[in-house]
Amino acid sequence: MFKRLNRYLIFLLFTFLLLGTQTGVWAVLLADLVAAIQISESQIGIGLMIHSLIGLLSAYIGGKIADKVSRKVVLLFAFFGAAVFYIALTFIDSFYLLLLIFAVGGIFVSFYDLIANTLGGDYESDHNQPILTPLHACFSVGAAIGSFSTGILISSGVDYTNIYMIVALLLFLMGIAAIFVKKERKTPDEIVEEQVKINKKFFISLSILIPSLLIWFTFFIENALEGFLSLYLREALDFSSVMGGTAIGVFHVASLVGLLVSALVIMKWKQNKVLLCCGIIVLIGLLALIVLPTPLLTTVGLFLIGFALAPITPIAFSIASKISNQRRSEAVSIVTIFGYLAFLLAPLTIGILGDTLSLRVAFTLLIGCAMFIILLSLFVYKRKELRVG
Repeated sequence: MFKRLNRYLIFLLFTFLLLGTQTGVWAVLLADLVAAIQISESQIGIGLMIHSLIGLLSAYIGGKIADKVSRKVVLLFAFFGAAVFYIALTFIDSFYLLLLIFAVGGIFVSFYDLIANTLGGDYESDHNQPILTPLHACFSVGAAIGSFSTGILISSGVDYTNIYMIVALLLFLMGIAAIFVKKERKTPDEIVEEQVKINKKFFISLSILIPSLLIWFTFFIENALEGFLSLYLREALDFSSVMGGTAIGVFHVASLVGLLVSALVIMKWKQNKVLLCCGIIVLIGLLALIVLPTPLLTTVGLFLIGFALAPITPIAFSIASKISNQRRSEAVSIVTIFGYLAFLLAPLTIGILGDTLSLRVAFTLLIGCAMFIILLSLFVYKRKELRVG
């Protein structure tokens, strides 16, 4: 999976592992936070929307800072700022304080997401080694560790504020490590730069547009399924709670399996081939889920979707990272913004179509997204300057 491990690569692995861990903790403890301060679902929804909107706006600013000033500045803001954010969560006692802390926290969480993918892209460019997929696999492992361990701690009677403090401590320790870690770069003589005779502006535009659209369609499918899959299985398809829970569990397990398998396959295949195969498999899975909704085919379809959808995100960031070092963070930030937009719009779009028509009809929109992923994958496959890996 890795040609060789070094201190900086180990640091990147722990960066993605902790990013996933804090994401898992965050998702599980939202219910405890809501119960503790006794706010409504609509109020926590407003808080999460503000958190995402601030993150969307700050992603681009963070990209500019990383490119014009320093990667390490954004990295330190990400670790120490996120640590302060998790400490602040323990002091929330009202809806308005929640809005303030969620808004500020959105800046640092966005910085963390941005700089992790930027540094992964830097490493790929410096060492000609496709590591973003295994790094995203570390994220998924971290998310599983965070969610499972949080559930165990809560059921054991540990107060949710103590878990927030543990996450803050881990982030603070990573921030200290970030101060001393040195980025391992190849010397100019060791870096082999492929000279592509194309218009520079055209290349930069494609290198941002293609991965941005890939992320848009991928996140749209993911967030539509995360928001409405349970309703679709149990109400639209009349699945039992056991069958519905099993199918959803299969989807999440398949995502981790897909990242791990693709990380190994990429060593033999180029990433553009993996990307095209992923798009085709996602389409097959969605057809099984929507067109042929039997319990067995639905479960198989969800496995195929989760398995093939997960690797698309790191490959898209790899494409964006082909931009020169001076523009890489900006490119990654734009791709990240497209992800945030899909995250915000997917539930709204599917919800409106589901109310107006039906969830099954609304989910056919996801088939269209998969078709666009395949078209974009074919474009990447045929254009030499956009190939990765």
